[in-house]
Amino acid sequence: MKFPDFIIIGAMKCGTTVLWHNLNKHPGINMCKNWEDPKIASTEIRFWNNGDPHRTWNKGIDWYKGLFGGDCCGEKSANYIETADAMKRMSEHVPDVKLILNIRNPVDRAYSEYQMQRHKLSKSFDMSLAGQRGYLYRGLYYLQISNKIFPFF
Repeated sequence: MKFPDFIIIGAMKCGTTVLWHNLNKHPGINMCKNWEDPKIASTEIRFWNNGDPHRTWNKGIDWYKGLFGGDCCGEKSANYIETADAMKRMSEHVPDVKLILNIRNPVDRAYSEYQMQRHKLSKSFDMSLAGQRGYLYRGLYYLQISNKIFPFF
């Protein structure tokens, strides 16, 4: 049992799942999979989050470490970047882990999230931006990095 060598921390709609799948194709890299919770993507563990209804923190550190093996292993949860308590927990338990953050043009990122969610919405993209703080906030990478990562790593 071991901790991961790297963690992909986000950001949402910035290619994290594509990166996970490409890394998983490499024979020397073991990417952790979540097959236990059908409500979330099988590529996401969401272990370090607190307050996430799909979190797995309550399963314990030994459960988490048991997910990893091989010379090089990692995991991905695109919302870690948004969660200060996740960053704090990582810094306490895996202070030497490598963090990978994918980013893209914030407007393209927001529109991609809108496209993913629009079947649930009756608003235009402009109206959705006005009413959904998250679309814009998730593209403010500087704030997320400075407020949630740098205090701990």
